[in-house]
Amino acid sequence: MVRKLPMPGASGAARKTPYSAVALAAAMLSMGPEIPAWAAPMLADMAPPGFIAPQAARAEAAAAARQASEETKAAQAAAREAARRDADESKAAAAASKKAEAAAAAEARAAADAQKRVEAESKKAAEGEARRASDEAKAARAAEERAARAAADEARSAERAAAAAKREEAAKARAEADAARRASAPARTGGVKRGAKPDAAALDEAAVRARLEAAAQEAAARAEAAAEATQTPSQRRAAAAAEARAAEVAKKEAASREAAEARAAAAEARAQKSAEEKAARLASEQARAEAAAAARQRAAAAAQRESAAKDAAAAKEAASLAKAEAASLAKGERAAFEAARRSLSPSVVSALSAEEIKEVIALKESLKLRSEPVVVKPTTKSAEEKAARLASEQARAEAAAAARQASEETKAAQAAAREAARRDADESKSAAAASKKAEAAAAAEARAAADAQKRVEAESKKAAEGEARRASDEAKAARAAEERAARAAADEARSAERAAAAAKREEAAKARAEADAARRASAPARTGGVKRGAKPDAAALDEAAVRARLEAAAQEAAARAEAAAEATQTPSQQRAAAAAEARAAEVAKKEAAAREAAEARAAAAEARAQKSAEEKAARLASEQARAEAAAAARQASEETKAAQAAAREAARRDADESKSAAAASKKAEAAAAAEARAAADAQKRVEAESKKAAEGEARRASDEAKVARAPEERAARAAADEARSAERAAAAAKREEAAKARAEADAARRASAPARTGGVKRGAKPDAAALDEAAVRARLEAAAQEAAARAEAAAEATQTPSQRRAAAAAEARAAEVAKKEAAAREAAEARAAAAEARA
Repeated sequence: MVRKLPMPGASGAARKTPYSAVALAAAMLSMGPEIPAWAAPMLADMAPPGFIAPQAARAEAAAAARQASEETKAAQAAAREAARRDADESKAAAAASKKAEAAAAAEARAAADAQKRVEAESKKAAEGEARRASDEAKAARAAEERAARAAADEARSAERAAAAAKREEAAKARAEADAARRASAPARTGGVKRGAKPDAAALDEAAVRARLEAAAQEAAARAEAAAEATQTPSQRRAAAAAEARAAEVAKKEAASREAAEARAAAAEARAQKSAEEKAARLASEQARAEAAAAARQRAAAAAQRESAAKDAAAAKEAASLAKAEAASLAKGERAAFEAARRSLSPSVVSALSAEEIKEVIALKESLKLRSEPVVVKPTTKSAEEKAARLASEQARAEAAAAARQASEETKAAQAAAREAARRDADESKSAAAASKKAEAAAAAEARAAADAQKRVEAESKKAAEGEARRASDEAKAARAAEERAARAAADEARSAERAAAAAKREEAAKARAEADAARRASAPARTGGVKRGAKPDAAALDEAAVRARLEAAAQEAAARAEAAAEATQTPSQQRAAAAAEARAAEVAKKEAAAREAAEARAAAAEARAQKSAEEKAARLASEQARAEAAAAARQASEETKAAQAAAREAARRDADESKSAAAASKKAEAAAAAEARAAADAQKRVEAESKKAAEGEARRASDEAKVARAPEERAARAAADEARSAERAAAAAKREEAAKARAEADAARRASAPARTGGVKRGAKPDAAALDEAAVRARLEAAAQEAAARAEAAAEATQTPSQRRAAAAAEARAAEVAKKEAAAREAAEARAAAAEARA
């Protein structure tokens, strides 16, 4: 049933008229998807004209607008989402590529730093090994020199000890001989009565003297045996020279071994360094290859993602274009519908003709076709354009990927070329530095060998000169000592002669005094007497007897004096003995001088032979060192040339590769130059630091040597001070002993001397002390001499040869002074005794 509704704005008759079927169909069809396609023709036929056309048009327009707005918003949202996703993906791809490049650069830098560290460590280890080898060689040489000096000091100490023992033995022998001689001599003031037999000691004087001479000869034999037990100076010098030669040979062998070990260590270090450099280069090349492959893979994945994103964007753009086309078509249809509606308005529907109705039917047919469900089918032109766009975009993407890959490969090749050039430059620099160091080390070794040879020659020459000087000084000292001993013996002989003459004169004076006293006592008084013709008394009768007794006493005194003179030797005998001793001393001195001259000549000949042998050995060693240095220099030069040739070949290959790979990269060249300058600066800094460290090491070594020498110098000064203190103490002790001896002798002499103001009565016999005065004086003198001998032995035990010579000279002077004082005292006593006798 068809609803009939009044037409708005029409009359009643018009409102009762049914709507036109064409208008109704047009109005209903204008509603779009709300009316199914199969119902549109029926509704168009059934509906009255002009009933639902305006409402359907408005509803269709509103629905189309909503749908278009929703579609537009959805398209815009999809486009924004796609753009966001594309931006996120592009950002992620860019960040991933940057991270990959940064990781590759970090890996390359780490590999380069590791290579530099390995090179620096190997260089530092080689330098440390060289320094340690040099320090060990220096320490070994210093130890050998110290051992040689210690051996020389021990030899000199042994010589001094042997000389001291020899002197001590001689002194003991002299002391024993003097003591035996003094003990065998009879007292000068005593004797036996005339007609009495002499005792056994007086009879065996020759036997005692023979025994003393035998003891002296035995002591000399012991001293000679002791001297032979120790080596002679020539033998000691020969042994010291042999030890020095053996030490020098051992030192040279050790130096050659150390040099060979150092060269082997340097060669091993170079081989190890080259192996490490090769391994590092292989590792860096493998790392670069892996990084390049990873970068290529990441670039391919990024290109794929970018192409997929571009494909999606193109599809989205095509969909948006189709939607836009559909929207434009819908807009055109809506405009046509609007025109039809306007044309089919109620005001003109009644005036439609048959032709117009036919046009509306044709329009209906066309609209019926359009009213089917919309399926977006791009036209042939749009599909071709889309395909062209896609192809062009894909081509652009592929070109961009290829360009990026080519740029990355170019950059990688340039970086590899720069790294290879830098490595080659470093290798050439290290090879040149190593050759320079080897040449400098060889030159230093040659200089050290020449300096060592010169030092050895100077030391040997100095030692020979010192030995000659010492031999000459010892000979001079021996001759001076013998001369002093001869002079002392002559002085003692003269003193003994003077003492004997004084004693003889004293005895004669005493005898004369006693005879005068007896004569005066026996003479009668000139003013008194007996009367003429008176008998003489008993004293007068016994005058002849008294005179006879006095003469007998005088003769007895003369006999005693003669016996005392005979008990001691006569001056001629003493002179003969002194002359014999002087001749023996002269003969011994000449023999010792001849032996010393022969030893000096032998030592000089041996020193010359040793010097010539050492010069020959030094020449051979220097020639060998020069040959080794020349061989090392040649080898280093050949290695340097080979390294330079290899470096040139590698540089040429790298240059060709760099030219073929990166011909138009000035920035890369500038970067490479900057890196090279930075590497050169770093190398210079490293060399400066190493040089500074070496100078610091040298300064520290010099300071340590100075610090080590300071205690030795202080110890030497302390030893010298102690020696001087010991000398002063010995001299003070000696002076104290001499003073004590003189005090004891003076006290004994004063105690044994008779009082000048007292005496015995005329005719009384002298007591035992007066009779044994000469024996007491002899014992006191013996005690004083023994104390002086003890003091001399103690001083000689703690004194050096020069100190002993000075002490001997001082003793001789003191003995001379003491002898003069004793002679003066004896003369004064003799004068006093004569004056007393005269009184």
